[in-house]
Amino acid sequence: MTGVAASDDLVDAIVGHLQRNGLVVEPTGTDTFRVRSAGPGAFAHEPEVRLPGRWVRAWVEEQAASLRKYPDPAAEALSLARLNVLEALTTDHDGRGTNHARVVAFGRGRDGRAELAVEQDPPGPEPLDPGDGPYEWRAERP
Repeated sequence: MTGVAASDDLVDAIVGHLQRNGLVVEPTGTDTFRVRSAGPGAFAHEPEVRLPGRWVRAWVEEQAASLRKYPDPAAEALSLARLNVLEALTTDHDGRGTNHARVVAFGRGRDGRAELAVEQDPPGPEPLDPGDGPYEWRAERP
């Protein structure tokens, strides 16, 4: 891949990567997909992935422009897109293997450039258990 592929090809590459990594990806509308996992408890929500072709392509082009040291900057940028989306959907947010992503989407950022955004609601940290003991820290005197 020496140039940036067509938008549909980029979207297909991302969807295919998710599927090869064990996720079930179902189209729910134009450029929108629902993601499920074969494993129970993998997701707190059924995340939605939004892959509007023009924004995926713009994101890949912007990344490729900063990856010119590689033999195929567009291929490297697509690889980053695939990995970033997969990571957003497979990160363990609670230590029990559950991902709390709601939406993973390519779109326009505040600066007008393409961005990949993740909306999630990971649980807050659990309160520390002080345990059973009289814990006290004492510094030795000099």
